[in-house]
Amino acid sequence: MTRSLLIAGCIVVAFAACGNTPKECDPDALMQKAQICPDRTALGFDMEYGSATWIGVTKTDTFILRNGGVEDLTIQSVGTSGDSAFKFRASWDTDTTDAVIPGDVKVRGNKSVAIQIEFTPTQARLYQASLTVESNAQNDGTLILKVSGCGVPTDGGVSSCYRDGGLAP
Repeated sequence: MTRSLLIAGCIVVAFAACGNTPKECDPDALMQKAQICPDRTALGFDMEYGSATWIGVTKTDTFILRNGGVEDLTIQSVGTSGDSAFKFRASWDTDTTDAVIPGDVKVRGNKSVAIQIEFTPTQARLYQASLTVESNAQNDGTLILKVSGCGVPTDGGVSSCYRDGGLAP
């Protein structure tokens, strides 16, 4: 009888293995309070692999934001700043233009939303931007996500951020 009560208590209280305390953004266990859990905090449009983007070509990538809590995560606002070569669109918005992302969206426990970024360089240079996500997350009420990309000429010319087949120092 005692053992079955202990097992039932673990399931109800922690949603995790008995005796383990859930950790922030653990994919195998949920905290009680809302947690914002990005799949990464920086995105480099292949710069992390020593590559770059041709001028005039559009590349797309995505940040995934998961709620690592049981309670609803409320994203109150998403601010963007930086180079206009980046365009942002949130999975909860169908009418976004340019870099305006509406907030006030609820993400249920262990569910995710996405923010898609398009990068279209117009010059041979380094581009940078950031997103600031304001939420009710217990672990990070203000999450800053960094975005960067390097534009290179299609004719094989050099760029201030990419030379001799690799990123410039």
